[in-house]
Amino acid sequence: MLAYFKVEFNRTIKSPSFIKALLIGFVIVIVHQLLINRFVENGEGNVFLYALGFENTYMLRDIYYLLFPIIVALAGSDLFGEDSRSQSYHLIRSRVSKSHYFTVKIMLSFLFGGLVFIIPLLVDFLILLMMYPAKSPDIFLRISPVEYGDVMTSLFVDFPVIYWLIFLLFAFMFGGIFSWIGFLTSLFTVNKYLILLIPFFAYYGLWVILSLIGFPEWSPFGFLKPLQGYTTVSITAILLEMVTGIGLILLLMIGKSKNEFL
Repeated sequence: MLAYFKVEFNRTIKSPSFIKALLIGFVIVIVHQLLINRFVENGEGNVFLYALGFENTYMLRDIYYLLFPIIVALAGSDLFGEDSRSQSYHLIRSRVSKSHYFTVKIMLSFLFGGLVFIIPLLVDFLILLMMYPAKSPDIFLRISPVEYGDVMTSLFVDFPVIYWLIFLLFAFMFGGIFSWIGFLTSLFTVNKYLILLIPFFAYYGLWVILSLIGFPEWSPFGFLKPLQGYTTVSITAILLEMVTGIGLILLLMIGKSKNEFL
């Protein structure tokens, strides 16, 4: 299975869909680097005042997270759909067992869905590290991206890089989850537009539903950004959604692929 994983990994990383998804992120990073407001009103410059996900000056941060479901779906949701539409599924299956085929596809869907979203964030952060220190700003200053009362405030104060890496991990995991939502859709239909749109609808549908019952911060749209818009974000809620999403979608994908697709 390892040999097949390597073949599919190389195939996926060179696919037009993955490259397009990565380009969307890099375009936003480039524009962000060109337009970012580097003027600091209080104190010295700091990487956490400017990095995508932290800075509060431009709409680019919000645009990046708004495009989240489209980016991850482009990269990892249509891996089975592409094979099915091109009729290559049966050719591959003549050489690889069904269990190996779907195991590798499911793994790659999660992996590429997560990677395509965090790679531009990493690049943006590394560029800024060449210009600014990576220590946390004073949380009592108006310009601090993390304020007193936000989740993991003490971690941001003492170990800001670890704080950022945790949110990067959240972004990776939920990127994989929403990529899986599209992949699950591809097991029911080969329509590429539906495969790419269902993660989009799930992402914003969850936010709308939770907003209507008074808990918008419990949606990925509310808690994925390290610059938090709420002081009531719960780590327990984030982990519960993560574990539930992974478990439920994985069971559905395994059940569908096990009982279908000769």
